[in-house]
Amino acid sequence: MKPSREDFPVPDLVKFALGTVLRFPTAGHEEKVRWTVFGMFNGAEVSFELRKFGFTICHAPDAKIDLKRLCGQLRRAVALAEQWMANLARKQTQANNVTIANRHLEFDRRYRFFRDLADRAYKRASKRPRKRATAKAELTELEQLAAPFSDFIQHGGTIAG
Repeated sequence: MKPSREDFPVPDLVKFALGTVLRFPTAGHEEKVRWTVFGMFNGAEVSFELRKFGFTICHAPDAKIDLKRLCGQLRRAVALAEQWMANLARKQTQANNVTIANRHLEFDRRYRFFRDLADRAYKRASKRPRKRATAKAELTELEQLAAPFSDFIQHGGTIAG
């Protein structure tokens, strides 16, 4: 089952709430799976995964699980984890215990690397890209009818009323 993104906009909070706070067993990176948290719900095995295509709740096909209730309890656990983290962040900020990483050098190097690749590619080009000339045959009927008037106006002519 893929829960709504509106219900779990930051799926990593599910891993934090269940795996870190409640200490449910977890698994790390797998093929197309970032993380998995294993658990039981009403006697049935379930797992919560952040996959390549989003957050997913897995269970056996024959398991009778009230997914609405499970998602409700999961949203509540995430909300409590968010409150705890917000309080921790506020306390750390008030204690001036905050570090903001200066990643300017890293981003500047990336920019210069790709800019250099682009400059070399443009220099290697033997000729500039040609502009496509519109032939008279490619003009629509309306454009062909309007062409003499357009030329007249472009060359400084005026139309008297």
